[in-house]
Amino acid sequence: MDTLFSIVIFGCIANEGYVNRPDEIEEYCIFNRNQNACNYGVGMGTLTFLCSAGFLALDIYFPQISSVKDRKKTVLADIGVSGEKN
Repeated sequence: MDTLFSIVIFGCIANEGYVNRPDEIEEYCIFNRNQNACNYGVGMGTLTFLCSAGFLALDIYFPQISSVKDRKKTVLADIGVSGEKN
């Protein structure tokens, strides 16, 4: 599910986040003309996609991890990144 959201965030900002006025040549970010805001959104979308792809690979590989300590680290990392609380 995170992969879908990251693609939506990245796609929206990359496709519609930069506009220009008819009298201007250079494109600018729609978020208060702040280039850093668009760069942050694109960066977070990319980072979210890479993290979710990595944890998907870990979920596939998880049954083959034999060490209990390594399984615990994997589960705690997944919970920590997803931000879930008990």
